Amino acid sequence: MRDYRLYGYALIVGSVLLIIMGLTHPTGEGLLTSRESLAHVAAINRFAHGSGILGMWIIVIGLAGLSRLLDAEKPTATAAFVAYAVVT
Repeated sequence: MRDYRLYGYALIVGSVLLIIMGLTHPTGEGLLTSRESLAHVAAINRFAHGSGILGMWIIVIGLAGLSRLLDAEKPTATAAFVAYAVVT
């Protein structure tokens, strides 16, 4: 029997990273008021989108393990994994 806990942890960590992205994502409020505010928003923007991209990659790894758990030989498990990976 394989240990699938790592894939479950990947789904949790990826979800937490996406929540962090949502909480830190800049809104554009006061974006063009000064050069310093633009630099500050750009730094937050890099952090937010970096955590979102990393979170999506980690979720795809977790879903790969989930599809293996659900028996990747079944067409429905493979189709669900491919559909999620392509759409995101």
